[in-house]
This record gives sequence, structure tokens and C-alpha cells, in this order.
Amino acid sequence: MLFSIGAITVMASAIVAYHFHSGYPENHSLIYNYFWQKNFTSQVLNGEIYPRWLYGTMDGLGAPVFYYYAPLPFYLFTFISILFGNFGGDFTVLTIGHFSIYTLSGLAFYAFIKTLVECRWAVAMSVLYMVLPYHYIDLEVRGALGEASAYIWLPLIIKYLLKSG
Repeated sequence: MLFSIGAITVMASAIVAYHFHSGYPENHSLIYNYFWQKNFTSQVLNGEIYPRWLYGTMDGLGAPVFYYYAPLPFYLFTFISILFGNFGGDFTVLTIGHFSIYTLSGLAFYAFIKTLVECRWAVAMSVLYMVLPYHYIDLEVRGALGEASAYIWLPLIIKYLLKSG
């Protein structure tokens, strides 16, 4: 079990290692994710449990961002901000969040698939799940953090649907 977690974490590290060296990828949503992360974290740390209107966006006018987009990854980024602060620069929180989304989705897939196959195959399939084209493109090219975070929950939902059926 510990080997499996380690292997999945190492693979997630390998996927984002380039980002730690060369910076966060310039994806389609980079500018939005950066400002959303900064404003969401600021508002949560100021006591707002579920910020729906981000005051610091749109030149101070604000925007109803989280009426449409899922805030789950931004709670993750808030937690990362609390742990690491501004260590390494502005985009480090997004990069660590990227790593976390990959790792959590791999671990969730492992939790699901290990009930169907033996451990070594479960690890291999979990690694494959992390780098499947659309999963990878969602994070690396599109920067769709909400969609990519959904990949964490899908294997768990399937696992518990199979368990209850």
C-alpha cells in the first residue's frame, strides 16, 4: 500500500517537475486561475466561507466567478497557501495545486481499481489514469482546474456504486 502511494506520488511529481523548474504552464486559463486563486484565498482567509463574488477581479469591480465555476480546487489552493505562503513566487501555489490534483486523482483511481486487479496493475493503471490525454490536456493546455478536480471524484463514485450494487 505504501509503495503504491509512493509510486503514484512520484509519477505526479514527474508530471509537474518541469513546472517547478520552468514555471507554471501558460495554459488557456492561466490569467483567470491566478487571479481567482489569489482573490479566493484572500477572501477565505478573511472569514468568507464560500466566496461567490471575487472583489479583487475586474479592476476592483468584482465578478460572480463561483456562481458558475466549481470552487473545489480553490479551497485546495487556499490550504496550500496556508501551508506554504508565498514560498517560491506567485505561481507556486498553482503548481503545487497541479501536483495535488494529479496525485489525488491517481490515488482515487487506485482506491477504485485495486478492488478489481492486483496491486502492481492497480498502480500502473492509476499512473495511466493521471496521464490520459484529456485529463492531461485539461490541466496542461486548458487549465480547467474544476474539470480536472472532477477526475478525483469519478473513480470514487464508481467504486461505491459497484460496492452498493
